[in-house]
Amino acid sequence: MTFLKKFKAIFILAILAFSFTNTSINAQALFNMQNISASMGMEQEILRGLSAKSITDQVRGELNLDYNNMEFGKDDIYSMACENPTFRIGGTIPVKGSGLSLYLGANAIWDRYDGAFYQSGQGEDRSTLHFESWSNEVSLESSLLKKIQLPLFNVYVGAGTNVGYSFGGVANISGTNVKMTEAGDIKKGETPGEVMTTIEEFQDNYSLKNSIHQRVFLQGGIGIRIFNKVELGLEGKFGYGYRLTRGTKVQATELTSLGVNAKFLF
Repeated sequence: MTFLKKFKAIFILAILAFSFTNTSINAQALFNMQNISASMGMEQEILRGLSAKSITDQVRGELNLDYNNMEFGKDDIYSMACENPTFRIGGTIPVKGSGLSLYLGANAIWDRYDGAFYQSGQGEDRSTLHFESWSNEVSLESSLLKKIQLPLFNVYVGAGTNVGYSFGGVANISGTNVKMTEAGDIKKGETPGEVMTTIEEFQDNYSLKNSIHQRVFLQGGIGIRIFNKVELGLEGKFGYGYRLTRGTKVQATELTSLGVNAKFLF
């Protein structure tokens, strides 16, 4: 299944879930919370089709160097990283007559780290480009969940979506640009046919544009109940989304999330 088909499948599932939810919640359910929860975890949100241009398009203001003309190919990326330490807080309410529950919450991501590392050529003729950025995000999240109650344990499966706003981003772009040109200017003492090598090193710091993020995901979790008052558990999410930055193309993303949580049961 292609990325687009996967994204559509999860997106349609989420839309159907929330369309059903919106027709099922009444005022009484809002005062009948099943639990409140707090979660800490780590996420990876990889940009698909990452390129030098998709990186530099996020920069606010003018670039100090035309990094896009450093002639890197798709195979020149030798490392990528994306680490999102995430904190979530929210609550779960029943969806009347369905046996399902609706989670509503808020998320915070701080010091989101994105890195992409290019390398082309060998030895002294090697060009490199290192991009590293740090940003923050706040988002709202909702999930439609099915709880399976077992002795001592609860198991959860469902689907959800969140929408976030990323801000305060800074980036460091560094590397070495190696240019090879054929000489031939006799007046400059160059020998015709001789290959001239110019090495340009750079290390630049930039502010990043703010951006909007959305993801749709499938999720699952398991928790152990303690005296039916507290539940400690693990949760995981997998899905797809997009990142929208002013003046750039929409960038597809792939989300993988794992966290630990504590729920206070009612």
